Amino acid sequence: MQESKKINDNIAFSGLANPSISVITVVFNGEKYLEDTIKSVVHQKNENIEYIIIDGGSSDGTLEIIKKYKSCIDHFVSEQDEGIYDAMNKGALLASGKYICFLNASDIYFKNALFKVINRAQRNNFDYYVAPAVIRDENNQDLRIRYPLNNFIYQKGSYMGMPAPHLSVFVKKTIFLDLGGYDLNFKISSDYDFLLRLSEKYKNISYGNEPIGAFRLGGLSSSYKIHFENFLIGIKHDVPKLQMALITAWYLFRNLLKQILPNKITKILSKN
Repeated sequence: MQESKKINDNIAFSGLANPSISVITVVFNGEKYLEDTIKSVVHQKNENIEYIIIDGGSSDGTLEIIKKYKSCIDHFVSEQDEGIYDAMNKGALLASGKYICFLNASDIYFKNALFKVINRAQRNNFDYYVAPAVIRDENNQDLRIRYPLNNFIYQKGSYMGMPAPHLSVFVKKTIFLDLGGYDLNFKISSDYDFLLRLSEKYKNISYGNEPIGAFRLGGLSSSYKIHFENFLIGIKHDVPKLQMALITAWYLFRNLLKQILPNKITKILSKN
């Protein structure tokens, strides 16, 4: 993991002794959806759940929202960073939970979702846990359910798409650190690179059957630029360049179709 800048808590929140899960939310000028995100954690928070918020130096109403819920937040940092994955690495270093997970500032967990993960972890000492997640549009309308890949084990040199929704992955902190955290050379889809490295090295996985939460489309992950970065990630993992070029071309073509075709057809394409 690339060394993060010195961490300073801007609000003196009380941490937990031995939480099972550390939930990390990173945010920058996210006042539009942040309160919904925080509430989804607060409504199921107990002594087994640690909540960490890393802010990138917001200038909108983000900090006021965070201070409103300060009694429910265990650690809070607000300072400039090198992007979303630097902030996530920073949050992971602060975490004291056995497992860590990342909930973006426009995403939510469903009721009792974290309790189910904790109960599963107490019965099965898995390396990491994955589950489905609901995809919503910017108007908060459910579009579809995104399921993890059935065969989650990755073999270097082969192509595998994004293995699971980012918000539904719970990984041991020791494993996250062993893998070096997120590679800051990738600004948009470093989570994809991390999950490939995770599923290649660690095999003790637990699958959840029910959607654990919902994430909204939009932001950097919906940009066409993500496909060029995914191309570089494929090359990093020794996928043949010609194969990655063809895959990238297909995704770019599909994105173009989504922009010019009617909404009904676009929704069909989005399911694939």
